[in-house]
Amino acid sequence: MSHGDVNYCPEVKMKGKKIKFSDTELKLFCGDPSSHAWKYIPPYQAEQIIRGMLQSRGYLSPKFEVRGETLVVRKGRKSAVKKIRVVSENKNLGKKIKTDVRRLYRRRELTTSMLNSIESEGTGQLRRRGYPCGKVNSEVDVTSDTVTLIIDPKFKHRFGEIKRESVTGLHDNAFHRFYPMTKEQRFDGDLLTLTEKRLLRAEVVQGTYFLENCGEDGSTFSLEQKFITGPPRTLRYGAGASTEVGPFVRVRWANNREGKMASLLAATAELSLRVQSLNLTSDYFRWTSSPRKSLFTQFELTRESQFEYEQSLARLRPQIKWTTDIHQHNTVWITGPAYETGNYNSQNESETRHFSTGVLEASILRTAHEYELFDVHPQGGDQFGFTFSYRNPELGFTQSLTRVDSTFVTLGTVTNSGRGAVIGGFRLKAGTAFASQVKDLNNLPPEVKFFGGGSDDLRGYLLRTLPDNDGQGALAGDRDGGHLF
Repeated sequence: MSHGDVNYCPEVKMKGKKIKFSDTELKLFCGDPSSHAWKYIPPYQAEQIIRGMLQSRGYLSPKFEVRGETLVVRKGRKSAVKKIRVVSENKNLGKKIKTDVRRLYRRRELTTSMLNSIESEGTGQLRRRGYPCGKVNSEVDVTSDTVTLIIDPKFKHRFGEIKRESVTGLHDNAFHRFYPMTKEQRFDGDLLTLTEKRLLRAEVVQGTYFLENCGEDGSTFSLEQKFITGPPRTLRYGAGASTEVGPFVRVRWANNREGKMASLLAATAELSLRVQSLNLTSDYFRWTSSPRKSLFTQFELTRESQFEYEQSLARLRPQIKWTTDIHQHNTVWITGPAYETGNYNSQNESETRHFSTGVLEASILRTAHEYELFDVHPQGGDQFGFTFSYRNPELGFTQSLTRVDSTFVTLGTVTNSGRGAVIGGFRLKAGTAFASQVKDLNNLPPEVKFFGGGSDDLRGYLLRTLPDNDGQGALAGDRDGGHLF
């Protein structure tokens, strides 16, 4: 045996550097003495098996020679994608697809699975541009490591009417609020994915998928949707600990398919050493002709203890909610009254207060579909949120108070780096509160007067230790965000 040759078994010898095969792979081309059917592998059968294994590892043009009873294998050089060509009658479309595919796959190891991935990417590019029936095939020139994509986009289509499977007990309109597209809109495969994600995130179904039907020549196209439905009720519970609240227990019950319009009923309880809370939520979709409109009601009951300081708060929010999908953005509007009452207690008797007030609220959350599509790390798009809260003495409040909060996030590709991309963006958060006829901290209404200890917005401070204020804090630590006066 010459230097560098590897004997995997008496029947198979490979030239050059050793390749690691699993025990199962070795049995496939060397045989298995314990199995009568696989005890002896003929050279021609071993050749076909080894060829597939080598090609899956990037050796696309191996050579084989039978010497007596031994199969000699020359695996050749490892291939990598050096050049990508796109052949299409639609020159402009082909150029766009080539740019994206070339960036993602150039210089990558050329294997059979990689070819499948390149074809899949080409198909995805067609689907994003309105061609659901397009075909993509690939060819490889091993001598020049060139991959050629042959693209036949067929016809461009709109979504059209989607034939949806009926769900027992639900109105046919119930799920319309989850669809980011209209029947007149140009087809985009990403929007089908987003529809599926919205339904699963809302937990109204356990699964869903689309069936696509293309005519023989691609001139016709139709969509059908199926659902996997299970029990609408879920119960989640967990326990843990954190440096903020110490040991805690959380329990959540939800019915995500209540009534004919798939309304939501939910209850969440949290217990810890510092915070105890109960949150009841109802998102009631009453109007069958307006599936994006609902009566959104929340009741919150919270008690929080921070060393010597304690607060309790009850809050009721009966409001109207509706959503829209316009210009590749999903917008959620919530507006209506709220009622809250609370107690704020400390060892300093003068700081013990009670309040009860009515509130007028409005909020808007606008999210780009591109941002919404990704679960954890969005690749692009933007999100804007705005909350307005107004309290007036005529509603039972001791002093007028106006609070405004806003957030804005935008992300986008700064530049491409090899197969990845550099994502850049920024987040802007601004908010303030206007309390009329208040000129010093002592006279701030209790709804905005908090001490510094243990706040979610200002960690590490003990009770009554905000600097330069002689212990008088004015940090709002509620769920609307922090404000420092």
